[in-house]
Amino acid sequence: MLDEFEGDKNVKLMTVDDFLARCDELGLPALEDAHIQSVIRILGKPQLGNAIRLSDLETVMSNFMPDEPPKTKPKKDKKKI
Repeated sequence: MLDEFEGDKNVKLMTVDDFLARCDELGLPALEDAHIQSVIRILGKPQLGNAIRLSDLETVMSNFMPDEPPKTKPKKDKKKI
């Protein structure tokens, strides 16, 4: 965590290696080198050694999430006679 970065206070960071390890832990397919370079180019902050601001990652990921969780129908209890 940085005390301040680009005017924001208490900025949480993640290294690219940490990001890739978390993706692996979640069971996501491994990224190819070109994809890793894209992640670094889009999310990495060169002035921080290409660390990723978690708030930036959250913003990007929120674009891939549905606005509302899907509604599920409640299961009906089946009574045995």
